[in-house]
Amino acid sequence: MSTPNDILRDIQIYADNLQGLAWTPDEGGLEADEILSMFTYRDAIQDAIEAGQLSPVDIFHVAWLDEILRRYASAITRQVDLPAIRGHSNPSVIRWWWFLDEMPREPLRLAVPELTTAVH
Repeated sequence: MSTPNDILRDIQIYADNLQGLAWTPDEGGLEADEILSMFTYRDAIQDAIEAGQLSPVDIFHVAWLDEILRRYASAITRQVDLPAIRGHSNPSVIRWWWFLDEMPREPLRLAVPELTTAVH
């Protein structure tokens, strides 16, 4: 089990790596192996989410970072052969970042229950 500091470090590394997606590898952006490493950090973050180790604020931060990742799906899929990677690692579909090549391009929406107010 990861410590809170490990999890926060993983989130920061994920965020830092996302910045590298703005450039091509020739411009100092991420290479394919660095993208796969970033996905591995995202896996660790998902493990922490599923274990209930993240605060709601941290979960929303990760969701915001995930939206950035989705915006770079085309660039990622040009550099990384995700179907081949999935063929070897067989990730769960809940780990959607491994399936960027199959995802629609609409923004992710968080499922938040509607709040109702009682009128007395």
